[in-house]
Amino acid sequence: MLMFKLLTDVILHLRLKKKLKSFNAEPKHQVKVFKTMAIIIPEDCLVDEGVFVALSKILNISTNRVTILMFSKKKKLKKKSTFKNVIYCTRKQLTFFGDFPLETRAVFKKKFDLLVNYFSEQSVFPELISINFNSKLRIGFLEANHQINDIVLDLKLDQTDLFLNESEKYLNSTLKQ
Repeated sequence: MLMFKLLTDVILHLRLKKKLKSFNAEPKHQVKVFKTMAIIIPEDCLVDEGVFVALSKILNISTNRVTILMFSKKKKLKKKSTFKNVIYCTRKQLTFFGDFPLETRAVFKKKFDLLVNYFSEQSVFPELISINFNSKLRIGFLEANHQINDIVLDLKLDQTDLFLNESEKYLNSTLKQ
């Protein structure tokens, strides 16, 4: 079992490396207005989802146009959410070659104006999730992989008020008139 996990880790790292190459070569899209948002968050994150409701209000995005993808490295747990569009993804759902389940791949095909990478770890699983999203702009945290974010905030996950203030400042400055 340990050998299987090591082999799948190698495959996931190779897939991430390949995706990062093509991702970095893609031209960046300008955002005129934020209409849709996706948020990637670990299932064990203790931050209240009211933070994301507040962010959607700041950016004038209807909560119906916000998709949350909660990931877990272990098992699948369903949490109650005020958001309509919540996807759950676990590491165990990936195939041997690192393919995601159908529900998750369907989300990857959608286009989002903003992707919030609300995790502060360098780990192949959340990075692979993030890099598969189709998003014009990405915001994340300093401790995460800088290659997957356009805007990097030097904050801790629990600094929610500061997260909202800094996000508003930087995201509004990126909008093209």
